[in-house]
Amino acid sequence: VLIPENHGSAGVKFIGRILHLNDESIKEHGFLIQEASGFGNSSTIDLKIPAKSQTGNNFLMVNKLDKAGINYEVKYYVITDKNKYLSEAVKFPYVPITLTPIEERNVQQGEIITIKGDFSKIDSTYYITGHGENSSISDNFYLQISADKKSLNFRIIDRYGHGDEPYFTLSNNLSMPIYLGRVNVVSKIDPLCNYDFYLRDRITFSATGFKFDSKKPLSILVGNKAFSYKTNFESYVEDLIRGQKGNTFKFGYYNGADTVYFPKPLTLIPPISSDYYFRETYAHPNVTLSVNAYELGRKMDFLASKITLGGKEASIYTTWNGSDRLTLGDVEDGSYPVKFVNNHFNYTSADKVTVKKLQITSF
Repeated sequence: VLIPENHGSAGVKFIGRILHLNDESIKEHGFLIQEASGFGNSSTIDLKIPAKSQTGNNFLMVNKLDKAGINYEVKYYVITDKNKYLSEAVKFPYVPITLTPIEERNVQQGEIITIKGDFSKIDSTYYITGHGENSSISDNFYLQISADKKSLNFRIIDRYGHGDEPYFTLSNNLSMPIYLGRVNVVSKIDPLCNYDFYLRDRITFSATGFKFDSKKPLSILVGNKAFSYKTNFESYVEDLIRGQKGNTFKFGYYNGADTVYFPKPLTLIPPISSDYYFRETYAHPNVTLSVNAYELGRKMDFLASKITLGGKEASIYTTWNGSDRLTLGDVEDGSYPVKFVNNHFNYTSADKVTVKKLQITSF
């Protein structure tokens, strides 16, 4: 049997633990409660648990005990078809505390939790303990009580991360734990320093409170796409927005409970008319000429673009140093800019090339 929990106005929660089941069939289980003067010296309260027994913790909430300010003892019993089992007695003082446990909710590392109640009987010997789910590790928290003794504050420490669901108790070494409530710890994607990017930029994301082994999802949201977050997740901008239209994209995250969007969208830096220029002034139809498309290539995906010059389809071959090549179609005579159109931008160069058909004057 574990030390009972004081749930304030809700009563006292008794906890009995079954480590494993034998081949016996459990007929009944519950608690025996008596004043700590000793079992047999005063009347014993027999509290049956109506719920079916299970391996692990079994609970029973009791509205209140008859006497306050005295010590009680409790034993957990199990009756099977073959035997009766009784735990060792656990002693606890019953001190009613008027408080309202926090409702289960999502919190983040560093968040301040406030409990309302009457804490006039709480002195410096009391502390808050956080209990991890399926864990024997407990953490003591620094607590603050308001001057009017009507509220208690403590902070969610960094050991609890994404997916943890700790519950908290208030106690000292002489009292039964007072239940304060349970929370769900969720992570958050950290804001970026900048939200304007070139298409070829690479973004490294970070998350406060993330645990690499958490079973709760954490996803980065860009436009209509979601990407599962891993520690120090990195991605090129073009991969985040691939297949989507436009040049601004809603940007946020989903932490397994809430969807949060940042005030600023992820925005592509637009090309300017001088980002592309021709290295040659004149050209003939159906030829390849030298151009510079380096700056434009940082902002537009040429493979996903429709490229035209003079109303005819063109194609481009780029290199790392800007010595790029543009192949023209069967263009009529005239002076033309080049045009690139894709899901994100419609671009027309300021620079133009004059196209003239080859004139054969003699053989």
